[in-house]
Amino acid sequence: MDIHPPMKPVETLKEFGMHLFIVTLGIVIALSLEGLLEWRHHRQLAEEARSNIISEMRDNEKGVSDFLKAVQGNQKIYMAVLGVIQEIITHGKTNTTSIQLGMTLAEPGNTSWTAAQTVGALEFIPYAEVKEYAGVYQLQDEFLRLQTRTEDSVVSALAMFAENKDPNSLPRAGLEVERDRILNSLTAMTAESQIAEALEKTYKEVLK
Repeated sequence: MDIHPPMKPVETLKEFGMHLFIVTLGIVIALSLEGLLEWRHHRQLAEEARSNIISEMRDNEKGVSDFLKAVQGNQKIYMAVLGVIQEIITHGKTNTTSIQLGMTLAEPGNTSWTAAQTVGALEFIPYAEVKEYAGVYQLQDEFLRLQTRTEDSVVSALAMFAENKDPNSLPRAGLEVERDRILNSLTAMTAESQIAEALEKTYKEVLK
């Protein structure tokens, strides 16, 4: 902002007062415009961050919803495999000719949330709203941690079936160990599903 001196020497107190008034008014207007522009920038930053976070949550909610549908099928398969293993342990053989195990993964993102933190946009969003978003992403992190544990359990359970698809060809000595691994995987899936259900519910509450 430039402040220019009067075009001619100030000769009276009235002229001095007028010049001072004009300068003061110019400063006030300039500061007001600057403040308005800054406010609009902050508001735009907050609106963009909010829009991105909501969009990210919608995508995450769909991914978790699809995961919950798929994991129910996986649990039934693992229960069936437990039955096959018990049948071999009890009777020495089974009529089941092949076993296939797998797992379902959900990958909820946090890019928009992290970006909003990085650029400082959360400072211009009401605290109650930010707190609500933070709760969702904290629960999301817990789900991802449980998913990693489940993945470790499933990988361990899959080891025995990697090459031996026919359950009758499995070494008898390792069947009880495998049964424990399957049980551990089912336990992990149950805990994972419970958190996923809570997360899905939280998404819906925030997005409604």
